[in-house]
Amino acid sequence: MWFGTHDGLNKYDGYNFRIFKPDSKNPKSISSNLIWKIIDDSKGNLWIATTGGGLNYFDKQTEEFKSFKSDPNNPDSIKSDHIRVLFRDSSHRLCW
Repeated sequence: MWFGTHDGLNKYDGYNFRIFKPDSKNPKSISSNLIWKIIDDSKGNLWIATTGGGLNYFDKQTEEFKSFKSDPNNPDSIKSDHIRVLFRDSSHRLCW
């Protein structure tokens, strides 16, 4: 079971908790501990909306994160690092 709090992304396996928090020394860690929304994709990987850390993708196989953040110098980047909504549209595409 996965759930987000203002203390990070939490995984509960029925016995133990594991909490994923930002680690400035690890670029493959989650980018913010302020979690707003979690949604899984067709492969079971997670997309995580955060406040201040943009959008995060969590690969369940490698247990690594990829962060997508706003970059004013890149018009293709996400528009804000404050993501509060994730959903799938009628074509099952992920939207935020």
